[in-house]
Amino acid sequence: MRLVLRELTEPYHTMDLIAACLGLRASEIRLSIYALQQLHAKEAFPELRLLTEEDANIHFDGLGTVAKAAKSAISKLEAMR
Repeated sequence: MRLVLRELTEPYHTMDLIAACLGLRASEIRLSIYALQQLHAKEAFPELRLLTEEDANIHFDGLGTVAKAAKSAISKLEAMR
């Protein structure tokens, strides 16, 4: 995952991740949220806020719901301001 994140440094890659969040399964959304968080992608706030209403369960790592992951990412990104 770190190698992939190093390759995703351009702004258009961030926008691809944001767009991907809207059409993926819960576990894939969680990975995209993680990547956006690692990229400090504050431009993702609007889409992350949309995901705070998504109650789909993530099926690995006991991470709960997409909404919980999105709220956590928003909090962490806001702390980076």
